[in-house]
Amino acid sequence: MNKIKFCISSHISFYEKTYPILISSLLKSGVPSCDIYFFIGGCESYNKIEDPNGINIYEVNHNSIDFTSLISVMELNIYSPYWFLLHDTTYVGSNFYKNILNYDYENKPAVALTYEIGMNIGAYSWELLNNNLEKLLNFKNTDYSEESVQYYKKIGVPYEDWLLNEYRHYHYCKDPRETIYDVDLYKTNIPRIIEVFKEIDLYKVKANWSRKENYQTKL
Repeated sequence: MNKIKFCISSHISFYEKTYPILISSLLKSGVPSCDIYFFIGGCESYNKIEDPNGINIYEVNHNSIDFTSLISVMELNIYSPYWFLLHDTTYVGSNFYKNILNYDYENKPAVALTYEIGMNIGAYSWELLNNNLEKLLNFKNTDYSEESVQYYKKIGVPYEDWLLNEYRHYHYCKDPRETIYDVDLYKTNIPRIIEVFKEIDLYKVKANWSRKENYQTKL
């Protein structure tokens, strides 16, 4: 059994655009479908959706932005020695899974994406998540109003990487990220950039790359 599974946070209003790009890239890189968990926030209740390709897809009863997937795996008690958190607005290259598997996880409570702040992306041990479950649940949002979503988006900014910061000396990427500008990957006419993390072959598509009065919460 692999020691790491992948949990992805998404939302009912846009997962149909992001899912195909990310999931196809994960499968092409070699990630087994049974180790991919895709959580669709903004739904009425927890509900597993049958998938012919073996991806674990769940509708969930909260929209907790970046933390939707971590909260969901803990509430559903889906065990993995490590969970690698991904945003649905990412995709990976062919070397991604090999790079993640080749990392030495022994005695590491967490592994951050990079030595810099990294959007909560990284690997979290089950013990770390379990020990911080009460704090993690403080980020659970069950109010789907725009005001509430904006609130949780904004409080997430100062708490970015809050579970990873203590262990930042463990990280996948030692080189600075590269940036590609003026991208419209999802054909939504919203200005985006792509941040490139070459060392693990990971690409993050971003509409919010600076502080804003109101953040983009839709695709």
